[in-house]
Amino acid sequence: MHPLDIRGMVAWITPDQVDLLRAVSRAAQIPVLGVGTPDAGRASELGAALNAESFDDLRACLASASSTLVYLMAPAQFGADPEGSEARVLADARQRGVTVATTEPMPASVLQTLAPSAVLSPAAVADPAAAWARTVPLARHTRPVREAMEALTAFGEVRAVSVSCLCGPAEGSLGARLFDALDLVLTLMGDAALIDAAYVARDAAKGLHALPGDSLRGLNGEISANLRFADGRAACTLASDQAGRWECVLTAIGPAGRMRIYNDGFEWISPKGDKLDEARHRRPRRGPAMDPETPLSALIIAEQLARLLDGTVPPESSSTHARTLATAEAALLSARTGESESPGTILKMAGTS
Repeated sequence: MHPLDIRGMVAWITPDQVDLLRAVSRAAQIPVLGVGTPDAGRASELGAALNAESFDDLRACLASASSTLVYLMAPAQFGADPEGSEARVLADARQRGVTVATTEPMPASVLQTLAPSAVLSPAAVADPAAAWARTVPLARHTRPVREAMEALTAFGEVRAVSVSCLCGPAEGSLGARLFDALDLVLTLMGDAALIDAAYVARDAAKGLHALPGDSLRGLNGEISANLRFADGRAACTLASDQAGRWECVLTAIGPAGRMRIYNDGFEWISPKGDKLDEARHRRPRRGPAMDPETPLSALIIAEQLARLLDGTVPPESSSTHARTLATAEAALLSARTGESESPGTILKMAGTS
């Protein structure tokens, strides 16, 4: 058997993600073959904890990956180089048949979507989306959202949307949850004309107004945002990586009433208050992959990794990723300036619109 045919994963994590990775591996039934960490000197410790090989160099691991999946749970600054230098490393791994998934959006900025062709393989130049890693988890790919999207075709026009994407520190950064929330909004509503955002840093002292940087990487705390659309529709989002555990809740309102999407399903309420449609799913309770103590985030990640390996997750387009990144970057800019900012302007400045 060719080594790339081994159904196993190599993971790049921080020490506080050991339990989550173990739960994901058990739920997805994908063994952890190797583990590394951006925390210098701790790879051997994590390898021993997970009964896996350990490694210190992420680039070298990607260049010689011998498993079907590399999962970057804590990529740190990997994939955030403004010159897009990691694009070829990732593209070459994918060309060898390795699936690369990441908790943090890659590329990390709109400008990186224009990574110079010199750093990419010919196949990646032909298909820029294939040069980067797949974002896991994304709320858009969860079962409740997928089922609700089918119901929304009958629901019709959506006038206003509210989205909360929350998690604990081990489950992703604030930047990841902001991207996730905005990805849902853009899926439902299209491109926003303006966004107005506020940022609260995790370690902000009382009376100190902290400001975010210009990248989604390294953000911790909360971001709230209001989005305005050219036709008068509206949306709001709340994202946090300090909320204890995973939760994603979406509310859509329109002439057909209200649709709410929860962690375990959705419900559609008519303008008169009648329940028109509903789908709820109990957490599985049997078998090692269905341990009721398994965190919801681990179940969601496990399902999406399994679907990614089975080819049932639709491919992402570079333009969709760029539009969501531009909206997130406009939110960060708004949090710094205190003014509404335009995602379209950022796309134009990056030359992607």
